[in-house]
Formats: sequence, structure tokens, C-alpha cells
Amino acid sequence: MTNNVLVTEGIRLSVSASVTLRFNPDIYMIVDGALRADGVENGPSVFTRNGPLQWGGIKITEKSSNSSSLEHVVIEYVHDIPTAQLYSALTVINASPTLSNVVLRHNASPFRFLQGSNPISLIGGKVLSNTLGSYLIGGTIDGVTFSGNTYNAGAIILACPGSSIQNNLFTKNSMLPIYLGGCGGAGGIHIRNNTFSGNVGVIHMTEKFSTTIEFNTIYNNSQVLDNGVPTNATINVECGTTLTANNIYSNTAPYAIRARPGDCDIDAPNNYWGTTVASEIDALLYDYNDDFTLGKTLYEPVSAAPHP
Repeated sequence: MTNNVLVTEGIRLSVSASVTLRFNPDIYMIVDGALRADGVENGPSVFTRNGPLQWGGIKITEKSSNSSSLEHVVIEYVHDIPTAQLYSALTVINASPTLSNVVLRHNASPFRFLQGSNPISLIGGKVLSNTLGSYLIGGTIDGVTFSGNTYNAGAIILACPGSSIQNNLFTKNSMLPIYLGGCGGAGGIHIRNNTFSGNVGVIHMTEKFSTTIEFNTIYNNSQVLDNGVPTNATINVECGTTLTANNIYSNTAPYAIRARPGDCDIDAPNNYWGTTVASEIDALLYDYNDDFTLGKTLYEPVSAAPHP
């Protein structure tokens, strides 16, 4: 591709399995019509750079509605072009394309989803070795592996109300997996049935969203860095948070959970902490018992064995 590509309304661009599209530096694609990239497991459709310099990525707009489909697709070597409002390798704005088994690798920001009235879901695939975070402004990330991402000043996913992060694997990322804040608005966020291992912290909140964190396995992670500043905790939570039925153990931060300042308590029942001894669990929690300006972490009852 030597010029920017616009797929206009009423037009469908089809990319077959095992086909590679190579984009010159800064060249990008905007989809107002339909983009159908029908790769297969052993022969994905590939969108990549042409030469050593990065290109501008793909933007699917609200005009596309639900007509686009990317299945078994690789998108790689993309940098952001703010002047064209392309901030990520894959940007989706108020559209509902089918996104299945997409691999986003070696980019700046992997994805930017702005849900609006049309639900956005990324199902399966991998997010590997990217250098900036992604934006989930509503939408669902389900069954994706996040590994080897390296931006130390931010998060893999900045999630806002209306977002669901479930059934994913976050491993060996030198950046925070999930940051909840900077969004405004109201609504719930669900973080469910994920595995977090070997990351720099796990979850960091700076706004009081209605957040449910449940059935996750969280082990062998270090502490959250807030703009490079150590927080001494693997998870930092705000008012409105419920943590239940998680396995939280063997993390290397001084505290597993740190309550941020507020006049509320944190509901944290039925978690497995690697111990049932109250004094040992208390030592994992930084809350009212350490600083009376914080709420209490209500962790009873506790689970005596890991949740399956």
C-alpha cells in the first residue's frame, strides 16, 4: 500500500487467508464500509510494514456498523498517527466487527475501542511485545493472551465503565495489566476468570467505579508502579470494589491489596490467600489497620483451598 486506503460505505474489501498487505511508512486504512480478513490458523491474513519504518494501522468507524470481520489476522509494526485520529494498531469506534483470534504484536498501542451504542468484543488471539497501552472505553476482551508488553509508564489496558475483561492470560509483562481511571462516567467494570503471573503489579484504580474482581488467579506478580512510584501493593482498590473468590498468593509486593483513601470498606470475601491465619492475611492488606484514613478490607470468610 503506497497511499492511504479508504474503504467507503457500501464497499467490501476482502483479504484472503495467507495474504500479506504491506504498508509504506505512515500509510493507514480507514474502514467506513466493510473489511473482511478471513485468515485461518495456519495461514493468517497479515497487515504489516513495507520496509523498516512503521505504518499507521486500521480504523473501523461507526459507519461500518457490524459489517467487518477480522479472523485469524496479524496486525504488526504500527505507530500512532494522532493527526489522522489513529492511535492504535486497531481502532474501533462505535462499531461491532467480528474480531476473533487477532494477533497484535510489535506495535506502539495495540488497540483502542470506543464502544458507544454498538458492542465491541475481541475474542481470542494475542497481544505481544507492544510498547504502549490500549484503551478499552467500553467493550469485552475475552480469551486473549497478553505477554511481553514493555511500557513501564502505563498499563496494558486502560479500562472504563462498561468494560469486561475475562478469561485472559496476563504473563511476563513489564507493565501494569489493568488501570481503572481517567474515564469519568458511571457504570460497572468486570474483571473475571483471568490469570495474572509475572507482571509488574496487576490492577490499579484511581476512580470509584463499581468494579467486580472475581474468580481470578493472581500469583508471582510484583508491585504496581504509579507513574514510576512504587505503591508496595499488587492491587490498589477504590471504593465500590468487590473482590471475591480469587486466588491471591505468592506475590512479591509487600502487600497484596492496598485500599486507596476513602470513607468506605472493601468487600473481599471468599478469597484464597495462601493461608487461613488471620494475622498473616492482615499482613497482606494495607488498610484501616495501617492508616485510619483508609477503609477496612472485609476478607471473611476466607477460602481454605484455591478456587478451581
